Amino acid sequence: MRGIFIFCLLIFISCSNALEEIESTYTDSMIFNGGQNVEINYISDFLKFKVKATEMKTPSDGPKKNKKIQFPKGINVYVYNKKSDTVATIIADEATECKTSKIIELKKNVLLRNFKDEQLNTEKLFWNQETKNIYTDGFVTINTKSQTVMGFGFSSDENFKNYKLSNITGTIYP
Repeated sequence: MRGIFIFCLLIFISCSNALEEIESTYTDSMIFNGGQNVEINYISDFLKFKVKATEMKTPSDGPKKNKKIQFPKGINVYVYNKKSDTVATIIADEATECKTSKIIELKKNVLLRNFKDEQLNTEKLFWNQETKNIYTDGFVTINTKSQTVMGFGFSSDENFKNYKLSNITGTIYP
């Protein structure tokens, strides 16, 4: 009986590793979270946004340092009102959400469409979740039912309901 106790004690002692020893065997580049075919719902009193992505990555700089979420293969965002109607959609080939600044950067073939079927096209767009503004200093094209407007600089509320262009370079009437 005493022999079994000593045997178990030796196994327990020989198998224990300090947490620091275990963590030191993994480099920061090996710590990685993510998923495929992801759907994220943002709810506050009601469903405000739905995010769909083929791939989501959250690279880490170590414990508690995940500050960015990357969507390297594109993102679709659906914006809802209190009645659960889709009031805007955003599509981009790439996106990065910075958790500390609460800004989402949308890149490459960015398309923003509102409930009036107005559509914005650009290559880079920023969405500030705190101020609830969408903006860019880059070139944009806005297509409405009556005209196509091109220019540099754009700002809007997150529903793409009230917007303005800073520097209009051309307007085309069909």
